[in-house]
Amino acid sequence: MPYLLLKALHMYFKARLVAGQTLSGLAYGFWLATAGIYFIDKGLELWMVGLILGLGPVVTAALEVPFGMLAYRHGRLRIYRLSVLIILISLAMLSLFHSVPMFIAASVLGGIGQALQSGSLDAWYVQQLNQRGEGEKLEILSGHLQAAMAAGMAVAAIAGGYTPDFMPNFMGISGTEWNPLIASGVLMAVLLLSYGLYFEGENHHGASAEDAPHQSIGGILRGALRKPFVAELLLVGVLAGASIAAIDLFWQPRLREIAPDISYAIFGWMTFGYFAAAILGPLLIGQIAKAFNISPRRQMRLIPLGFFGVILALGFIGSVPVFVPVYLAFMLLFSMLSPATFTLINEASENHNRSAMQSLTSLIFTLGAGTTALGLSWILRSSALSALWIGIALFGLVLIIGKTLYMHRFAEPATKGNY
Repeated sequence: MPYLLLKALHMYFKARLVAGQTLSGLAYGFWLATAGIYFIDKGLELWMVGLILGLGPVVTAALEVPFGMLAYRHGRLRIYRLSVLIILISLAMLSLFHSVPMFIAASVLGGIGQALQSGSLDAWYVQQLNQRGEGEKLEILSGHLQAAMAAGMAVAAIAGGYTPDFMPNFMGISGTEWNPLIASGVLMAVLLLSYGLYFEGENHHGASAEDAPHQSIGGILRGALRKPFVAELLLVGVLAGASIAAIDLFWQPRLREIAPDISYAIFGWMTFGYFAAAILGPLLIGQIAKAFNISPRRQMRLIPLGFFGVILALGFIGSVPVFVPVYLAFMLLFSMLSPATFTLINEASENHNRSAMQSLTSLIFTLGAGTTALGLSWILRSSALSALWIGIALFGLVLIIGKTLYMHRFAEPATKGNY
């Protein structure tokens, strides 16, 4: 009987991954439903929201590569479970404490958890696919797993939007404080269930001379940059991080500016739409790329033009009925970028440095997000949010167009067809 159960678990590898990602999505959905407005309700000014939420990505960026090495040395699943534990503690702190220093501490702790998580579970399932001889399924599986997490987030976001009204002051905890507390409880379930969902190939490796060139950022970059598209991939990662930070952290306060009496349920349904778009994006780009034979590299060059154009439009919008669909269009376009970049990252890495390579690219993304959040928190003390969105969009568009023209101008004739 135990043998048959183990065999069944091996057969349903993808189903287990999808289940785990869906549960994780439920946790993050509860928090994100009111994350942007949470600190405003606590009486903090808008610039302080960017400061607190921007610290987490900066900490993640600082620790991502060395923690990616920890995943390789000490076991990817062990490090993944440690990351879940740390993140659930940080969410509980946000709910149970009420001072700015504790909010900052929780953000830093969350950044540490995210740094540990980078290059752990993703690298583990990529390795499992390769060992099964199914590496060609990576792009499809990546899209399905992103869609599964987004589905969990979408469902929880709806519930999280109604929580502040249903439990405005239940057991001495205010409405928006319940969302991070519920999220931490769901993550506890994820942590416990992970022992049944992920178990193949759990081992760890000591350092060796063979690994030495890859145990620093310089070593990883030297190996990765031998592939000509990696520098461009890293630049796109920085810009993607900057764009998602500018919109993700501040869209709820912007809606409150446009409509001061807007209900929390609208935030929940908007977040649901956000993740519904995130589900459709990877699936839609897969079909479009197949129908029109669009390579991952070309997707990486075209999609950012679309979402920076949408950010430009958001900067001029001042009514809720127009803001909502344009905002959802941003998330749809942004989520289309993920399968292509994930595939290109794994093309640029080998099994022994895959965790570190994923950590490096994630570092670039979070560095763009964190520095943008902190920069905006300083600029917002004397500038309107809508003006900043316009400035970020114009900068991104100019940089991407210039980069594309430069790459096309100096590409080898044999490779120009890829641009």
